[in-house]
Amino acid sequence: MAALCGALGGCASGPAAPARDPNERAIAADRGTAATTGLACVRWYPSPDPALRRDGLARIEKEFGARAVGPLGAHGITALVVDQRRLADTLAALGGTPVARRTTIGQSTQWSPLSTVAIPAGAMIFANGRPERSAERLLSLSVRGWCFPTVDGACARVELRLADDPPRLTTVSLDPSRPRERAREVENGRLLVELAPDEALLVLGTPVVPPEPERTEGPEIVVPPSFGALLFPGDPFPDRAGALVIVGGFADMLPPDPAVASVRPRRTEDASPSAP
Repeated sequence: MAALCGALGGCASGPAAPARDPNERAIAADRGTAATTGLACVRWYPSPDPALRRDGLARIEKEFGARAVGPLGAHGITALVVDQRRLADTLAALGGTPVARRTTIGQSTQWSPLSTVAIPAGAMIFANGRPERSAERLLSLSVRGWCFPTVDGACARVELRLADDPPRLTTVSLDPSRPRERAREVENGRLLVELAPDEALLVLGTPVVPPEPERTEGPEIVVPPSFGALLFPGDPFPDRAGALVIVGGFADMLPPDPAVASVRPRRTEDASPSAP
């Protein structure tokens, strides 16, 4: 009986609390970085329908005032600076998400991997504007960045890097003169953007919509996947796509919100110290 109660979420009496929309939790996760300093990344799982995501991205730019940034579009990656106040509308335009997963990056000058994919030798990919056979490679999308105050207010610096990581080590060398292999940045694989406190960076694979069958002649043409398609799968939801939202946290850099400060409990000077 206890196991059954646990599986059903408990057997408490009385009316059950209404279930919250997972998209509400997703937006709460995106906006929940004010108490920290540094970057945070929230992973969404939008609709897998490329036509819906294509139309949603067009609406996000046209109606919500988002702007495209960076050269990653050449690799099938869309990067948009969006208004945090329109995150709920942005997510709805992309088809919603069943869950959101937040990762704290903080103030980081080192590269943190966001997504990594192994591409086998001979695989067909769409790179540099044309289909080609790939060499064996370990492709990664990484991020680094930090938040800092300016004379005009706080700002978040965000850098994304698309690179070929070195293969996994099969032997260990103790020779200090042997150079250590480093990640090689892909051409046009770097994005640098500065975000205001009310802005977020949306990153996802550029949707590729196949032509309608009745409008084409001959056999169906299958376009090889781009780097963006490979780096933004819907795992662990195979029936979804992937997307990232990067936001900045500006604790101690922005003036306190009067609405929050008015309800914040005051510290009492006569409070007794806690026992060790």
